[in-house]
Amino acid sequence: MRILVTGGTGSLGYALTRDLVDRTEHEVVIFSRDEFKQSWMREHFPDPRVDFILGDVRDRERVADACWGVDAIVHAAALKRIDWVARHPHEVYKTNVEGTWNVLGACRGRRVILISSDKACYPINAYGASKMMAEHLTVRSGQTVVRYGNVLGSRGSVLPRWLECKAQGRPLPLTDPYMTRFLITFPQAVALVQFALTREPAGEILVPILPACTMGSLADVIGGPIARVRIRPGGEKEYETLLTEEESHRSHVDGLVTVVRGETPSGCPGTWCLHRAPRERTSANARRLLPPDLQSLVARVVEEMPKWNPMWTHSSPASSSMATTLHSATTPVLRSVSPGPSTMPSPSGAANA
Repeated sequence: MRILVTGGTGSLGYALTRDLVDRTEHEVVIFSRDEFKQSWMREHFPDPRVDFILGDVRDRERVADACWGVDAIVHAAALKRIDWVARHPHEVYKTNVEGTWNVLGACRGRRVILISSDKACYPINAYGASKMMAEHLTVRSGQTVVRYGNVLGSRGSVLPRWLECKAQGRPLPLTDPYMTRFLITFPQAVALVQFALTREPAGEILVPILPACTMGSLADVIGGPIARVRIRPGGEKEYETLLTEEESHRSHVDGLVTVVRGETPSGCPGTWCLHRAPRERTSANARRLLPPDLQSLVARVVEEMPKWNPMWTHSSPASSSMATTLHSATTPVLRSVSPGPSTMPSPSGAANA
């Protein structure tokens, strides 16, 4: 299989490429507009099965050219920083909404997997609203959406930022210690995309069943002084939602994934399921990670950072010492706590530990 990954030089694109190159015979085409990251990524993937195309999802003709000869498209290209896109909503619309429409128009029968976010549920900011629109376009086109929460260790996320602060002796900026967020690791996110690629396109949304934690608990794991800061411009929630009340009526659970069916043109659910998922799933009512489990998870993520997100490790001279310090501090916990499943279910619905 030849897979096109839009926004392929981002954190998920790198992790997905690493997994596909290491564990499959698939070919990967990276499509992005950042020539520096493409050059850097080429050094890490000299494998001839990995190809690179420079372009922008806003350019419909260039997207059509990139789709030539591929079997599937993982659409990960997006503007994501809620504080930054709030100042430029027209730009986030062009990339996240029109860009998605361009990919769907160029796929010509090929399967498309849209990478979405929990911020698409009951959106309160420009980024969430753009992802909600992208989801609607994708589902109505009969394609698949993968929706999940914060990827621990991704570029620009809280974990690398806090670890940098700790290494530099600065306090950890924290908005609200009681704010909750879903957590997913790179292996889990990659496995969810792989799971989506095994399914026939059916206009559905795949939502993993994820644990959550308070930001105060995560800060406690990192350790160090706290500096309370204001909520970022653009809109942040006290808790996030992965499955809405309305979606729960047309969903069912398949292993560790909830499958949400799209609606028919008449507005009725496309399929009524006997094993309907629980009602609205939020980071406030999700399974809460206990401190030992959260400590173990963070230690494992930091230890695996060079594999899944080496750009952060490469750009941070102190990252090695941070990983060693955190790992040493959590070694007793790592020995006593069994990590949870690191992958999403296989097509049969079984989870791999």
